Amino acid sequence: MPPPEAILVTLAALAGVYLVIQIVLPHLWKRGRIRRLREAVRGKLILTYDDGPWDGLTPELLGLLQERGVRASFFMLGEKVAAAPELARSVAQAGHEVGSHSYSHHHPWKSAPWTRLQDLARGHCALSAAGLESAGHRPPHGKLCADSAFWLGRARQQIRWWTQDSGDSRGPLDAAACLRSVRAAGGAVVLMHDGYAPGERHAYVLEVTAALLDLAQEQGWQVGGFELLKS
Repeated sequence: MPPPEAILVTLAALAGVYLVIQIVLPHLWKRGRIRRLREAVRGKLILTYDDGPWDGLTPELLGLLQERGVRASFFMLGEKVAAAPELARSVAQAGHEVGSHSYSHHHPWKSAPWTRLQDLARGHCALSAAGLESAGHRPPHGKLCADSAFWLGRARQQIRWWTQDSGDSRGPLDAAACLRSVRAAGGAVVLMHDGYAPGERHAYVLEVTAALLDLAQEQGWQVGGFELLKS
């Protein structure tokens, strides 16, 4: 029988290989995809919203987008869809792209493989149960593991990254900083949230959306959801 030290070294080596395959390589792949995405969205503003639907904000947001005559992409949590299927359907009926954001927003890097894959599959099943077809997947927390990427590939689900975080879900609210970054980049896929957003964060999502639309109009950019990249 090998000495305990040799067993520990072997286990550590196996753990290292596992981390490289499951986390490091997908992370490097993601960075490459985002670099290419930044180039693809020059002259475009792609509006995306995660964590909904929520009846405290989603209807107001839909009203604003309808008023401005633009589409967006909504990446929904399965548990929210299951709780409010009619609201979820209203997003698609308004002409917006609907995708999955998992079921319960488990952090892929902090979950066991069976937990994250179940969360992934349940999210897509919740959309199907509500009569909605997923047009893409946004990984929770923007993290991806190799097994999740394999599952999504088999399901023919595009992974939908972003290039600019609006800052609506954490940290200080700074619409001006978000707009400066989008302007400097010449276009962006902007991450926002229509899930639970209390108080000032609720107003901030609407404020940033309107300000981004004004900026896009000023710059002559195309505006919409991810369907803009299909043309």
